[in-house]
Amino acid sequence: MSGIETKSITLGGEKYSIAPLTFRQLDECKPELDVILAAGGNNFADPGTRAAVLKIVAVSVTSAGMALSEDDLLDKLTTANFSEIIRQIFDRNGFLAKSDDEPGEA
Repeated sequence: MSGIETKSITLGGEKYSIAPLTFRQLDECKPELDVILAAGGNNFADPGTRAAVLKIVAVSVTSAGMALSEDDLLDKLTTANFSEIIRQIFDRNGFLAKSDDEPGEA
């Protein structure tokens, strides 16, 4: 995906680039996105949530032209970085609301 601005996440002490999801990837990952959103992005005890996160992270990294399988992620994602990685990916894809208002502005 040349020409697409990427951002980096750190997994297992290594940096990986993430790119925005394409519409095709978004469609393919819709069920997993729904699971993560329903869990609030931090229910790492639930196997379904973990599986959804593995897929979203793998697709986001692959979208940036890097190779990282869901199996590789099992050794790189931890309970300590789980929520932060999802937040970064959601932010990268514009799923998180941004507020440009300064305090006191209407």
